[in-house]
Amino acid sequence: MARILAAEGKKVLAIDADPDSNLASAVGLSREALARLVPIASQTSMIEERTGAKKGSFGSMFKLNPKVDDLPDTMGVLYEGVDADSVGMYPPGGRGVLLS
Repeated sequence: MARILAAEGKKVLAIDADPDSNLASAVGLSREALARLVPIASQTSMIEERTGAKKGSFGSMFKLNPKVDDLPDTMGVLYEGVDADSVGMYPPGGRGVLLS
């Protein structure tokens, strides 16, 4: 669907929020493009910087609406008019999750 809409001239942002993460391969990204696709969840330092939430700290204030409008341009991969981004896989419960 994303590639069809892009072919029609629409601006498309496809976000893979599934822990199984297969949107990029379904869109047709090459192995090189897949290697450039960085899951947002793996960017702990960027998340900490923008939210103020530090892994392992409790009871502190953090931003509920951090700046995110630049993420598609900086972390996504553009392929045939589709900007593909990946949220990434969160660790299983009990192992400490930065965002909840």
